[in-house]
Amino acid sequence: MEKGIVEFICSDGSKGYEKEAPFDKILVSATAIRISDSWKKQLKVGGRIVTPIGSSIWLFVKKSSQQFQEKEYPGFVFVPLVEK
Repeated sequence: MEKGIVEFICSDGSKGYEKEAPFDKILVSATAIRISDSWKKQLKVGGRIVTPIGSSIWLFVKKSSQQFQEKEYPGFVFVPLVEK
């Protein structure tokens, strides 16, 4: 088995990671009040964001640079996303 390299980045996750953008998928595991504009900008067209907002899991699919398809899946509980 080959050894991999892990890189840890300590920063505000709500700002995304512009250095490696654009992303095919963004998966968030802490609940936010709203979807981050940074995540929307850093996602490729055709890409997906899966994130808890409130007590629901939301799926956002980027259809164009400004248009997103949204789907809500209610009934979940997550820890809050901490922002600076």
